[in-house]
Amino acid sequence: KLLTKEISVCENTYTLDAKNSDASFNWSTSETTQKIIVDTTGFYRVVITKNGCAIIDSIRVKFKKDLAIFRYLPAFNPESEFVNNEFFYDIAEVTEFELKVFDGNKKHILFETKNPDVKWSGRNSKGKIVPGGEYYWEVRYKPKCPQNSKAIIKEGKVKIITRK
Repeated sequence: KLLTKEISVCENTYTLDAKNSDASFNWSTSETTQKIIVDTTGFYRVVITKNGCAIIDSIRVKFKKDLAIFRYLPAFNPESEFVNNEFFYDIAEVTEFELKVFDGNKKHILFETKNPDVKWSGRNSKGKIVPGGEYYWEVRYKPKCPQNSKAIIKEGKVKIITRK
């Protein structure tokens, strides 16, 4: 094998090297050099031709920076018994994390966590389900990769859907 099957990298870019300096190369990116620089998570393939023989190798490159993205569902029903009954979001590969959920006027904090695994259940500080409507959220996180990343702050709305 010329390349490993899957790698995870912390840098913003990564150099793939097909070795065999006296061969010809045809990468899935349409590049024809021995080495290519990639910056996107994905599957990369190279055809290496030498002395009339061709071999194919491939690798999946996973950039950890792509995991440090706050993804969320825009609405939920806290009264639901099974699915989508909390403010669902997903994020990984962060060193710092803080999420705040505010009332519709963005004056009072209804929920706050520093643990990305803890989700808002749609309840106020007294444990009661909040009325249906839009609520504001603000998230602050710092990606692990690349090193020396700055904190990212994002804001948005989540909609509470209730039967009442």
